[in-house]
Amino acid sequence: IGGQWSPSECEPEYKIAIIVPYRDRMENLKLFLSNMHPFFANQKMSYGVYLIEPSKGLPFNRGLLMNVGYIEALKDSVYLWNCFFFHDVDMLPEDLRNLYSCNQTIPKHYAVAVSKWKYRCFFTLYLICCWF
Repeated sequence: IGGQWSPSECEPEYKIAIIVPYRDRMENLKLFLSNMHPFFANQKMSYGVYLIEPSKGLPFNRGLLMNVGYIEALKDSVYLWNCFFFHDVDMLPEDLRNLYSCNQTIPKHYAVAVSKWKYRCFFTLYLICCWF
């Protein structure tokens, strides 16, 4: 409820804000949410999903939406996020071995190879994690 969850049985190391630029992709959004909420809960992580959509009539600018999502997540007074993921609505991890965690020194690029392109590197897909 509200796009946020935290395990009650432990204190997670990471409190992750997941920022998702979105526009007119309802089927992808349904798949994303139905797959990612159980995925994150299984990893026992505290998280919040921020769906960031441009206003009607404005062009879709993915980079700008990620910046807006980051600022909005920082404003959230319920949690103090210490990790940020910028996630595409049409990208799903293939199994639980894809651990969503942050490195204290460098950002990580998670979607370096995807099944759609036969696992060849495709460098314009971003799923970046930053530690704060």
